[in-house]
Amino acid sequence: TGYRNLGLHELKGWDANVSYGIELFGGYLDFNYFASKLTERTIADDSFGDTHFTCLGTFNDSCNLILDFPVMDYKHRATAHWSSENIQVQLVWKHISSITDGDDSQVYFTEKLDSFSTVDLSLQFSIFQNMLVTGGVKNLFNKQPQAMGMNDINYYNRTGENVFQLGSSNTIPQYYDMFGRTFFFKLSSKF
Repeated sequence: TGYRNLGLHELKGWDANVSYGIELFGGYLDFNYFASKLTERTIADDSFGDTHFTCLGTFNDSCNLILDFPVMDYKHRATAHWSSENIQVQLVWKHISSITDGDDSQVYFTEKLDSFSTVDLSLQFSIFQNMLVTGGVKNLFNKQPQAMGMNDINYYNRTGENVFQLGSSNTIPQYYDMFGRTFFFKLSSKF
């Protein structure tokens, strides 16, 4: 009802960024590591009455009533990138920590989603001065997300009533790769 600040979402933790580069095989090799580790997550919200939730590394909990997705307590992105005069190769490793079911009142199909990692590989090559060929593989090892079953908050509310909503899936698409191994190819030119 108007422009009122009804809540506060706080995260506490640390971020790390480590980079290192060396010359290798006539080119340059870069290593980059970006990580976030959260130690605390709280949500104070007045829209459902005076509430104060603490939910980090959980899904299907009280915070899902306010936000549609969980927050993992750890994630990272590590890259190795090698480049020379007309070629670039990049390997990317993305990782998120496990999350557990935050609804202790009922045992569901899935009580824990294990940690999840994917690896992407790409190659870029200059054919002429103004043409680039790019190709690669996303989710190189075809890692499939763990099935959640029907215990997602999008399917059942706190009283167990079926509140199925369209657009829900058997995973959390904000974090887990739903497509498996995919290949891509692009040809671009500058005039």
